[in-house]
Amino acid sequence: MVKLKYYKGKHSIKEIITIRLKIQNILKSIDNEITNKFFPRDYPYSVQKGYREFSINHFKSNVIFNTMNFITIQLLINSMGLNINKSNTLMFSAGMNWAIKEGIGQVGNFKLNRYIFKKLH
Repeated sequence: MVKLKYYKGKHSIKEIITIRLKIQNILKSIDNEITNKFFPRDYPYSVQKGYREFSINHFKSNVIFNTMNFITIQLLINSMGLNINKSNTLMFSAGMNWAIKEGIGQVGNFKLNRYIFKKLH
């Protein structure tokens, strides 16, 4: 019979290994869940090499862009001297962010429709 040593008197090596395996299984299941939710069917065989890294970097760039956009709009509101208290600044900034994006999207939509209409006639 093998005598188990205790790590700092709290847990045996067997308990530590068991805990480590449980953590690895949890992390693996989280990774599988993320892969199933955010990647195409039959991943990684349905995409080219490097798709995962591209997707992760693309997500990071979107988060950074939207964060910077939100901060910029808050600074714009403050620099215009609008007297909005701090609790309403967040909501006003989100609304302005949405309005600007919708406006830019509509302008792009009009330009695209005009281009297509000219090509058809």
